[in-house]
Amino acid sequence: MPANEQEINYEFFKEHLPELLADPLKEGKYAIIYDKSVKGLYDTFAAAYRVACLQFVKDFIVQQIIDESKVNNFLSPVVLL
Repeated sequence: MPANEQEINYEFFKEHLPELLADPLKEGKYAIIYDKSVKGLYDTFAAAYRVACLQFVKDFIVQQIIDESKVNNFLSPVVLL
């Protein structure tokens, strides 16, 4: 089953993340990924999302350029009532 465009764009992002992280000016920015290329970098998710919605309408993704090993994830405990 072929992947959808967003999955293809996400794979592109993961593949190119080390290159993006190599530039300290890009780290922490939000990238618009569309048609397997970086279409812009923005300081906030809201700014990137707004531009992407106006330019591409669908099939884009917005990803923060950050080393995933430095991300802390917290899960809330399951509470039984």
